[in-house]
Amino acid sequence: MEQAQSEREIINLEHAYWRAIQEQDVDAAMEMTDERCVVTGAQGYASIDRDQFAKMMKSERWRLHRYELLGEPAVRFLSPDVAVVAYKVKEEMKVEGRPLTLEAADASTWVRRDGRWRCALHTESLVGDPFGRDRVSRAPTDEPIAAQDAVANLAVKDLGRARKFYEETLGLKPVHEEDSEVVVYRSGNSTVNVYRSDYAGTNQATAVTWTVGNIEEAVKELQSKGVTFEHYDMPGTRLEGDIHVSPGMKVAWFKDPDGNILNLISPEGGQ
Repeated sequence: MEQAQSEREIINLEHAYWRAIQEQDVDAAMEMTDERCVVTGAQGYASIDRDQFAKMMKSERWRLHRYELLGEPAVRFLSPDVAVVAYKVKEEMKVEGRPLTLEAADASTWVRRDGRWRCALHTESLVGDPFGRDRVSRAPTDEPIAAQDAVANLAVKDLGRARKFYEETLGLKPVHEEDSEVVVYRSGNSTVNVYRSDYAGTNQATAVTWTVGNIEEAVKELQSKGVTFEHYDMPGTRLEGDIHVSPGMKVAWFKDPDGNILNLISPEGGQ
């Protein structure tokens, strides 16, 4: 019972720290910060004193609006006066005037001195591929256009309806969103922008292609989720169920709720 109470105390401290940042309560945060706190993240590491930390909290560059700890944090006491807590967190914030939602794995080291707990170390690592291959895009360079990242763009009228289709039916994971206008999805090592537009559904050509290993299984899975497939009369192809077959190629076309034409392709599937 005593161990559980001690662990809960550390978790409550972590929550209190997050609330202080969310509310920009500098005094409360300083009460819980060690004289020098080591901070690590995607941009590197730093040993920050209390004055520097206070300036960071007052910065207009970013603002935390909401946080949510995902699951039960893990707490380990290294000694009666040193504790480590780790957890996953979802953050909703505004960075340089733009809304941003992210998930990260965080950890803090708490040290008790003179009866008061203070944070001496905090680390944050963005959730995703360990090698960073799932980042929305790499930084722009001066290389030619052909060397830059390209992104597919899909116009939709109802972004909420589109999200249900792309996230629940196709299983894409959102990595960024801007207000209620744009959602960016990760698909493999590329991204797809789904954005609201009055011109949604006017494109009568294929907008996005996914290459799959087993097109029959992929079609069956989408059919089980209510997706209906399109049939086209194309020279040199034959229709097998919902799959268009040609020498060395199998293709299946379907539409999203706004009529954008999407397809699956299996280059090695045809005979």
